[in-house]
Amino acid sequence: MNQRMPVILGLLAGLLANAAWAQERSWYQQTEYKGQEIGKLTGSIYYARMDDYLSVFMVTPEGIILVEPIGTEFATWLKGEMTNRFHVPVKYVIYSHSHWDHASGGAVYADTARFIGQENILKNLANIPPNARPPVNMQKPDLTYTERLNINLGGKRVEVISMPTAHADDNSLVRFVDGTNVLFASDWITVHRLPFGPISPDEIPSVKAVEAINFEYFVCSHGKLGKKEDVTLNRRYREELRDAVAKAIAGAQTLEQAQASVLMENYKEWEFYQQQRPQNVAGTYRGLAARAGQ
Repeated sequence: MNQRMPVILGLLAGLLANAAWAQERSWYQQTEYKGQEIGKLTGSIYYARMDDYLSVFMVTPEGIILVEPIGTEFATWLKGEMTNRFHVPVKYVIYSHSHWDHASGGAVYADTARFIGQENILKNLANIPPNARPPVNMQKPDLTYTERLNINLGGKRVEVISMPTAHADDNSLVRFVDGTNVLFASDWITVHRLPFGPISPDEIPSVKAVEAINFEYFVCSHGKLGKKEDVTLNRRYREELRDAVAKAIAGAQTLEQAQASVLMENYKEWEFYQQQRPQNVAGTYRGLAARAGQ
């Protein structure tokens, strides 16, 4: 193989990924969620929103633990708001995964905070093309972990749990432990919204694993705020989709025919139904066909 080929392939992969994320972000900008706000979830746990994007943070007497910087603009605004309201610095910033729209902007907190991510985040950062557009302005983690990490600060605890997905192999769940617990999962488990892209039926066990965790409030990185039952609804959607696509395959339908026939009408009121249903069907179809060796 030409020695330049791996470099070219890496650059091409980066460009394709950036194009997909840019399309995803353009869709998010079309939602009903506009502006910036901070709201209380439970205890000392708060959410912060910029348009469709959501972050969660816990306030303790010794400082704040935050998940997702979400870009320099949002991080700058949020840092000012937290300083004015709570009068303690951000001590930890947790990356849910390495995608630019979630992980950029962390440098805003670098004067007071340590940065944490799942260990795969390092190789993913190393593979980002230097000329990526938009540029990935991500503060390198100070601390990485493999399976699980507990953060104890000011008498409170946050658990960071590795949960690799097809969307991101450096994906982390973040559980804020404060009486009624809050779980944060970025991108892949959505609330009253069809999952993004060509999802795999192999992710259903991972959603079940999330259901088994003790929490009440659930926050995805986008859209509506949720509760644990919304994770269950997401899992049911995936199972019903899998079963409907399996039936289409058993009936010798092509991918295009399955996309036309598997309508998932019980979920037509969910956000991004029109845009994501065909892609969800396609990913599930290919996953099931691969299992069957077709």
